[in-house]
Amino acid sequence: MNGLILVLSSLGFSAAAFWYLCATDGKRLRAWKVARSRATTISLKRWRSLAWLAALAPGIALCTLEQYPAFIMWFAAAPIVAWWLVLCWPTDVARK
Repeated sequence: MNGLILVLSSLGFSAAAFWYLCATDGKRLRAWKVARSRATTISLKRWRSLAWLAALAPGIALCTLEQYPAFIMWFAAAPIVAWWLVLCWPTDVARK
């Protein structure tokens, strides 16, 4: 049970960082034809770097804590969660 809690909390932390990356990606927002004001907000390079660090930090923490089964589950599930978040539509898509 302890490993499951670690995996789910790590995935939640990584998912929040992946969501931030998806929400501030200018190219993705332009492809979905989202309003220009949202596409230009908070897309600084340093915030993206911090978000990538935050997305990968749970994996580093799990290895440091020697929770290798939890790390393997996180390592397999994190890209799937990120891929699922990328497929989600932005909330204010300009539909024709």
